Order: sequence, then C-alpha cells, then structure tokens
Amino acid sequence: MPPKGQAKADKGQKKLLEKQKQKLIEDKTFGLKNKNKSKSVQKYIKSITSQVHGGKGNQINNEAKIAQSKEEKKKQMQQQALLASIFKGTENIKKVSIEDTKKFDPTTIKAEQKIDLYIDQRDQKMNNSGQLKNPLAVEPTIFSTDIICKFFLEAVEKKQYGWFWVCPQGGDTCKYRHCLPKGYILKDDTEYDEINADNEETIEEKIERERLELSGPGTPVTFDTFIKWKAKKDEEKKTEKDNKVAELKIRGKNFMSGKDLFVYDPSLFVDDEDAIEEDSYEREEDILSDYDEIKTEIEEQSCLDIDKNNIQDIQINESIFQNDVELPEDE
Repeated sequence: MPPKGQAKADKGQKKLLEKQKQKLIEDKTFGLKNKNKSKSVQKYIKSITSQVHGGKGNQINNEAKIAQSKEEKKKQMQQQALLASIFKGTENIKKVSIEDTKKFDPTTIKAEQKIDLYIDQRDQKMNNSGQLKNPLAVEPTIFSTDIICKFFLEAVEKKQYGWFWVCPQGGDTCKYRHCLPKGYILKDDTEYDEINADNEETIEEKIERERLELSGPGTPVTFDTFIKWKAKKDEEKKTEKDNKVAELKIRGKNFMSGKDLFVYDPSLFVDDEDAIEEDSYEREEDILSDYDEIKTEIEEQSCLDIDKNNIQDIQINESIFQNDVELPEDE
C-alpha cells in the first residue's frame, strides 16, 4: 500500500490530467455549430473524445504531460526565486565569522590597550567574576583603606605597571589601592614639563637661527642697517618726485594728465567697492587736493624762473567800469 502523501499526489496528477484532456477536447470542438442536433458533428466530437481518452490519443497525452511538466518547472523556478530573495546577502556570513574568529586574539588586544592608572583593575575582575556590585557604592567593600600601595607607585614611576603586573604584597589580596586618585600628577610629567619650559626656544633665538641658515651675499639686518636703508628709500622717493615736477615744467604744462597722475600715485585710482558711501567722496576730495598742491607747486617754480626785468606795468582805464551800461538782451 503506497503512503498517503504519494496517493494524494497521484490523485492530484490524475485530476489535472483529466482537466487538461477536457480542455483539449473543448479547444478541438470550439466553434462547431449544431453540436446537439447534427449527427455528423456529434460523430466528430465522439471521435475526438475517444482519441483523447483512448489508446489512440498517445500524442495528445504526451502534449498534456509536456504542458504539466512546464507548469511544474515554472512553480519550482518561482520557489527558488522566493528563497533567493529571502536569503540574499547572507551567503558569506559563515565565512566571515570563521575568519574573524581565527584573527581575534583577546590577549593581543588587551596588551595593545593602554591601562587606566586611575581605576583599580581588581574592581573589573570582581565584576567579571559574576558577583553583583552595588551601583550606589562608591568604593568596593574589599578595601579597608584609601592608602595607595607603594609598590604600585614605584611600578608606575618606573613605567613597569601594566596588565600583567602583580603586586609583591599579596597580588590581588593586597589591602592597599592600586590606582591613582583624581588630579594626581606624576613626578615624571612635572619634570618633563619643567625641562621643556627651560629648553623652549624663544622667538628671538628662532629668528637668529633661521637667519644664520640663510646663504648668499645678503647684508644682515640690524638696527643701523635698517635706518640706513629707510633713509635711502626716502631720498629715492623725494628725488623721483622732483624729477617728475621738473619734467612737467619742461613740457610747459601747469596740470597733470591722467597718465602722469597715475604714474605719480597709482593708489589714487584704486576702485572703490562701496561707491555710494561717504568714503568715495572723501577720496575724490583727496585726489583734487593733491592735484591742486602739485599745480601750485609747478606755478610757484615757474614764477621764480621768470625774469622780473621783463615785467611791464599795464595801465588800466578805470573809467570804463564807472558807468553801468545795460546791454540789450538777445531775442
């Protein structure tokens, strides 16, 4: 006797096959007129039915089986696609976890971490052992004093304290504290700061050191050399200004062109970003005042060069201005 699951599957396949056969018969006889009246039509339908259900319909049965297999494959593809969408991205999880466990070494990681000098590591061991610690307690109950262990201080000062350090005075059972109080400063740190403060280079020493590193025929900058350089620059600037005034006098001009004014002082032609503000008007007034000063200076020097003997007195007829005469207006 076959199992119940297999029997149900066989029955389902038989029902599906019968449905497919019935559908095939309907497709073959679709569109025929007078199915119930015409004997020839009924005979044709009977022959097709016998072919489908009988031994002569092997080809039709094969077609039905092929269609059934295609539907089953389609269902399997849908199930595989559903499973792939559910487990997508989890293929390499097992490989990654195995590689991480191989690389992970707790001892090396703990050795790389810097130990905290302000926490007693015995507190951490007590918590990791599974014993519950009162969260309201500030200090652990196993310590009877707040005095710091002298061996601990020596190890810290000699930089021997670490994860694998063991107290010579009983190890973890030592009654003294193996941590520094808050705000405690080590001697090495204070001495290091004092040494650095004494050896710190001043700004003058830094400038002198960098100056000595410079190579070339340059002159060292001192107070005396700077004063000489400043006086030389002022003299050159004054000479340049006098040359410009003399050149304008030779040309016979009593005013400066835009180009000459730009050559004389290019800062007068700097564009102003805020042209609407009052600074722009003040700048224009400064330009005009500079122009007037240059003009008067040129006129004064030109007047000094004129020969006074060539000046003739011009007599003015004052009677012309005594009688007021109204001139006719233009129409």
